[in-house]
Amino acid sequence: MRLPSGQDVPLTAALRAALARCVGELAERPLRTIGLAVRDHLPRALATWDGEGATPKSLADPAAFAGVESDLTWVVSAQCAGSAQAPHPPARCHLQQALAAGARSRPGLE
Repeated sequence: MRLPSGQDVPLTAALRAALARCVGELAERPLRTIGLAVRDHLPRALATWDGEGATPKSLADPAAFAGVESDLTWVVSAQCAGSAQAPHPPARCHLQQALAAGARSRPGLE
């Protein structure tokens, strides 16, 4: 987990529980919540891909997605984030496109 200071620390059971409480509190208001994660060291094919040309196999093959989605670092700015606004129609369209491309979503977001 990356702290606001930029320091990376292990996501312990205690930190995971604190994040779950924070997300639960936001959801009770009700606010939409989002988790953010980064991957610092991408495989060469992804690190050099600019979105043009042939899509790297790891992005074109759903069986390879787990490899792309591993070694992520949870990014924390203020523990968690929430929004009171419903997604704008363009955001819903982008979410649907991401899901069609193989992104995963928690139930209810589609």
